[in-house]
This record gives sequence, C-alpha cells and structure tokens, in this order.
Amino acid sequence: LKEDAEEYADTPRLKELLQKYSQFISFPIFLEELQNVDAKPDDDEYPPELDDKKDDDDDAVQVDENDDDSADDADEKKAKLTTEQVKTKTHINIERPLWLKDPSEVDEKSYNEFYSVISHSYDAPMAHSHFKAEGEIEFRSILYVPSELPANFMSKPGEDSADKSKPHNIRLFVRRVLVTDVFESTLLPGYLSFITGVVDSDDLPINISREMLQKSKLLDVIRRKLVRKALEMFKNIMTSGAEDENGEDAGEAEGEAAEKPAKKEGEVHPYVKFWHNFGRAIKAGVIDDSSNRQRLAKLLRFKSSHTDIKNPDDITSLDDYLDRMKEDQDYIYHLSGENLEKISTSPLIEKLIEKGYEVLYLDHPIDEHVITQLPEYEGSKFMAVGKDNMKLGDADQKIEKERNERAKKMYKPLIKYLKDKLGDKVSKVKLSTRLTSSPCVVSSDQYGYSAQMEIIMRSQAFTDPETYKHMIQKAKIMELNPRHALVKALYDRVVSNPDDPRTETLANLLYDSAIITSGYMIHDPSDFLLRMKTVLAASMDVDPDVPVEDFDFPEEEEEEEDADVPDLDGINLDGVINEQLDNMKAEAAAAADADAEKEEL
Repeated sequence: LKEDAEEYADTPRLKELLQKYSQFISFPIFLEELQNVDAKPDDDEYPPELDDKKDDDDDAVQVDENDDDSADDADEKKAKLTTEQVKTKTHINIERPLWLKDPSEVDEKSYNEFYSVISHSYDAPMAHSHFKAEGEIEFRSILYVPSELPANFMSKPGEDSADKSKPHNIRLFVRRVLVTDVFESTLLPGYLSFITGVVDSDDLPINISREMLQKSKLLDVIRRKLVRKALEMFKNIMTSGAEDENGEDAGEAEGEAAEKPAKKEGEVHPYVKFWHNFGRAIKAGVIDDSSNRQRLAKLLRFKSSHTDIKNPDDITSLDDYLDRMKEDQDYIYHLSGENLEKISTSPLIEKLIEKGYEVLYLDHPIDEHVITQLPEYEGSKFMAVGKDNMKLGDADQKIEKERNERAKKMYKPLIKYLKDKLGDKVSKVKLSTRLTSSPCVVSSDQYGYSAQMEIIMRSQAFTDPETYKHMIQKAKIMELNPRHALVKALYDRVVSNPDDPRTETLANLLYDSAIITSGYMIHDPSDFLLRMKTVLAASMDVDPDVPVEDFDFPEEEEEEEDADVPDLDGINLDGVINEQLDNMKAEAAAAADADAEKEEL
C-alpha cells in the first residue's frame, strides 16, 4: 500500500467502511481479523487436572504445601498459561435491506428498529412512508419523520462546523451499495432536512464518480418524487392515516405505510404534535418551494379569533376558516403582532369581531412572510387588517359607508385641523369603518410595511436602512371613530377655540395613543413625554414649568405619652375586681325584686 493508504490495512477502519457502504449487500461479507485467545499447552507439559480448571480464576493448582519442589514446578507450569493470536471471521452486513420488502410484510417494530439503525436514535419516529416509485426512474425508499425537530434544522452539512463532511439524513444506495450521504444539491429541500431515510435505485450508474453522479438529471426526478411523498406523509398525519382524496401519485407507489394513531378522548391530535415540532419547517416551505406552495398551504395552522389563545393545542386550518366564512365575505382577514394578547385586543379588529368575521392571528415573525407568498387560497384573497384598504363584507361595508357619509360633513373641520397640526406625521385623516369602542387608530398604506414588519426590519443588525426606507413611511393614515365621545369632544374644542394650545396638545396625544395601540413605535419619545407631563400637570392643577427646587422635609415628631392612661402602680387589682363583682350582684338582686313586684301586680 502507498503511504497515504495505509489506513486501509487497519482492521477498525476496514470494519467502519464495510458497515457504512456495504451494510445492506445481499451476499454475506466476513472480515477476517486476529484475536487473542487463551493458549492450550501440550499434554506432556500441562497437567490434565489443570486443563479442566483453566477457565476458573478462583481455582488454584493443588500441590502439597510441604513439598517446595512440587510447588515450584506447578508455578512454572502455570506461568505457561499464555495467549495466542488466531484468525476469526466476523459477519459484517447482518442488517437486511428492509426497503426491498413489501410494506404489508413489515411490522411496526421492524420499521422502528430500522429507523434506529440509520438515524442512531432510540426514539420512535412520528411517522414513516415506505414506497416504490416508477416512471422515468425506478427506486425504493423509506422516509421517516422524527419525533422532534433536530437542533441543526435548516443548516447545511459542514456549514459553520469543523466537520465539512457532515452527512445528510438521506442515504443514496445503488444496488444496495451506499453511494453517498453528502450531496452538493440535496435530495430534499432545506425545509425538509429533518426527514431521515434511504433511497435505493438500480437505474443509477455506479461505475462513475460520486461527483458526476450528483450532477445526474435522474437525481432531480428522485428529488421531486421524494418531496411529493413527504408531503403525502404529512397529510396522512393530518388526516390520521386517511387515504389521499385526490389520489395523487397513486401509480408511483407500490405501497405506503404510515402511522395511523387513533385519537383517544382527551388526547391531542397527532397533527397538533407534528405542528408544534415542525410548523416552522412547513412555513419555510411555503416561502421557498413555489411548486408545492398550495399543497403546503393545506398543512398550515394558525391561531384565530375563533380559537382559544390560552390553549396552545387549539389551532385552525385555512380550510376550516373557509367553512366558517360569512356568505358575503370575500377575504381571509389576518393581523400580525408581537403576541396573541396584543393582537386579540387590538382596536384594528374591533368591527370585524363585532360583525362576526374571523381573524387569523400571526404572532410568529415568519407568519407575515408566509402570507405574502400566498396571494389567495381556494379563490379567497388575503386581507391585512392593519392596511388602509381593509374592507368588510359587501353588506356591512355599504352600511358603514352610508353612516360615515352623514358624518363627513360634520367632521370636516376636525379632519382639516388634525392634518394641519400633525403635519408630516400623517398622510391622510379619515373616518374609520373598523372601530367600535376606540377613538382612533393608525393604519399603513396598502403597499407599505405593517407595524410588526416595520419592527422586524428595524431590528435587523446587518440590513441597510436605505434598502427598505421606501417601505417604512413616517406618515401614517389616521382613522377616527365618528361616534366616540373623545372625538366629539375634540371636535367641539376645534370649532370653539382652535387656537388654544391645549387643543393641539390633546390632538397630538390622541395621535400618540393611536400609534401605540396600533403596534407602531413612537418616533419622538421626548415630545410624547412632554405632552404627557403637560396633561398630568393640568389634571393635578400644577404648573409644569415651575423649576424643581430643593426644600427641607419635616422632621419626624416624637410620640407623646398618652395622658389618659392611668398609672397602675400601687393599686390593689384584686380589691377592685371584687368590688365590681359585688356591685353587679347587688344590681342583679334589685332587678329580680322589681320583676317579682310586677308579677304580683
């Protein structure tokens, strides 16, 4: 062997290579190696009685204690119990290729044991898919969904790691010989990198380099079919093993076996557990995989105004949302925010909730990106509640518009006043059709960033603000509730005394409160603090411009002794008590005599 190939003469290295690449070869492979065993001396040198006891460490050679010569001879013969090296054969490829069997012949225990072999995990998989694909290329495969999302999810093999040959979870075999488990272009997209499995094909060439094989167009065909089967496996979990209603790819598979857990009373549905573990992967797939976007959309789950926000297992699908839509509802409403509590109490959804519309709550940072990749679902378009173009159903929208038409003429002075005083803070002031109990709200332009997206973009460490400056507009759209008492009171102030500085302060404060409740950030906190101080000082009848002065605090006065407390020193307490008892007895006797006289009368 050459110097750089001497490692292949090392027995442990040979064993490792055989187990990795030839573990599932159909014919047996034995590895011959040297092992140390106990040597058995010749009969003329070793007493027969010791041969029967050579395996017992606790037994000693029986000799006469008084005969020193015999003891020395026995010790010398016992020292000859040495070891010798003999050649042994070890069967290396004891595992059988499970994917070659028909799915109906394999039980659940065998699937779990095979999963432990290829994944080195002792946890049972959540689901599996065993199938045979036919068409442009024929191959067999077994795919597994692990019980939990791996820690290195969405990270490429060897990326940011000292191990540049870190394998993928998918192993590619050609005629049961492992070709590779590290791919330049993966057999599965990044959002499905958590799936573990094997792929075996007899149609791929094996007499070319692995680098040339990875450039083969046949791998693209395998990739598309694996993605389709993975999505079908997810759908089986969602429907608890129900058959595919669409019958997609029915001709490809010879058979498919997936877990079909029965849902017991009070038990969480298997797909809820799947979503908690792999929901982020499905959302990433909607963004990255345009060819399977509609299939992935059916797997999405959200919190909504129809679910219990305190119960993490209470989630809804887009199909369930469509079933609950009102008759004249054309849009799927959604609102993004920092958390579920803030979204559910947002003034932006007041009218929608009052009219019986369901709103999807997007509380994860990636949710809004997902919705932007789905312009519509089953013919219904998505509508961002926080945008200026938000519309109700046809009937409700018509009623609200008619009510606002009558109020527009009245509130025209207030709208003009707010536009002049707020300046470049607002691009438009109008009467709102979305408010019920809140005085006002702030919305963004139809093509601008929402409040949550604006916060996310500003928090990016390495993002150039110039790249998204045109999407973050300083000027917002202020919407007024024409039936709220605060708006009516501000209107009266504007009509009666528009030059009063307090009117302008109240107008700015009303805008600041709308900015906060709508989820946006206040651009100038110092002005907001100054206005708050002015309002608080006026309510407490204090001049806010009075300078802060130091003054002496009153000293704590000593408590004076209570003059009403009698001095008990020198008083005979027993005599006082006896005297009180005698007086009580005399009063009781006098009362009894008086009662007796009344009875006689």
